[in-house]
Amino acid sequence: MNFKQQFHDENQCDSEEFGCRLLNEPTIRNVRNDIERCYTQNWREATKDKILSWAERTQLNSLQQQKRPEITEVIAVLDRLNEILRGGHLRIPEILALLLLGSSNNNQKGNICKIPPREGRATIVAAMLATMKILSGERFVDIITLSPELAEEALQNHWEFY
Repeated sequence: MNFKQQFHDENQCDSEEFGCRLLNEPTIRNVRNDIERCYTQNWREATKDKILSWAERTQLNSLQQQKRPEITEVIAVLDRLNEILRGGHLRIPEILALLLLGSSNNNQKGNICKIPPREGRATIVAAMLATMKILSGERFVDIITLSPELAEEALQNHWEFY
């Protein structure tokens, strides 16, 4: 299923699935259209090297406080990287969690979120959210978990994101 189909396939969204009620809210609908447009126009054919080059420039610009990346572009890039490294697009719950957790302003000290089982916690937290924060100029990202075994497994499964 491609990126566009995933966002527009109403059958894919089970009413109990994390975040599905939000999908047709006007704000979320606009953001998902922006992510889809950015992915299609700029990142659909991107290579791992192009993404790495973009990430280095983006992080440097963020650290020098020149410009923070748009969250929609970051998610589009992470979706393409996930496609290259893992063979599939980010799922709707993963994208919604990244939008909610990754769009916090700098005045916040942190975020806490409970993500239900089988909704991509390792992908969301261990790889994607940490990457988003670093790209946005954070120098350090702490991830706290109650399960060191699952944290180690997530690190091994997503090491290429780092």
